[in-house]
Amino acid sequence: MENGSLDKFIFDKLRSHQLTWSLRFKIITGVAKGVVYLHRDSGLRIIHRDLKSTNILLDTEMNPKISGFGFDRKFEDDQSEVETKIAGTLGYLAPEYMMEGRLSDKVDVFSFGLIVLETLSGMRNVGHGLHLIEQAWKLWKEGKALDLVDESIRGGVSEDEALRCIQVGLLCTEYDPNHRPTMASVLKMLLGEDLSLQEKITERSASHNAVIENEDPVNSRNSNPMLSFLFPELVKNEDNNDSTATFEYDSELER
Repeated sequence: MENGSLDKFIFDKLRSHQLTWSLRFKIITGVAKGVVYLHRDSGLRIIHRDLKSTNILLDTEMNPKISGFGFDRKFEDDQSEVETKIAGTLGYLAPEYMMEGRLSDKVDVFSFGLIVLETLSGMRNVGHGLHLIEQAWKLWKEGKALDLVDESIRGGVSEDEALRCIQVGLLCTEYDPNHRPTMASVLKMLLGEDLSLQEKITERSASHNAVIENEDPVNSRNSNPMLSFLFPELVKNEDNNDSTATFEYDSELER
């Protein structure tokens, strides 16, 4: 694609300012529409399994196109969840999939939530001290959610759209897949068509407990699998020290 992948813009200080808020919101909603098509409208019920900013390509008008279908899985109409080989990219995998090999459409929802948070903040999900999800929750609870928005575009942001995106990002990255919305619901939330969004985020905020407030991730990660999820930068692939390396292995070997 003409403009390459999304990560080349949002994580590059010299190029990030080119992605104005209106373009970022256009990309976020465009990706949401693409995932809704895969999950519901294609007639095939496709789970992508490797949604991430490097797999979002941008054309000349900055319209997003989902790529990287090497790990996609087709579901039958009567299937809601399967146990399968784990494939994808560390840092973007839903916890139930990464730790137990449980695959459902909520795995893509989780990855989409991370794309939303990365796109609006310009920060990687891995590679800095406080995990992006927990940083977003912290700012939300402090009433400073808009501080998550990339400084390079903060002056021109639509507060209503940005807050909707932050709330959607938090809901999509809930640890329990039952608490994540479907992508069809996500799209309605982003477009302001779901009036229950504020109620949903308030409910989840009240019950949300950040593990990092009570645990030492370095000393406890082996005994607490949740910490490996919250701190993927501490999980290294044996053949590649890149914490966001793409990988594939059989979850049955882990049991």
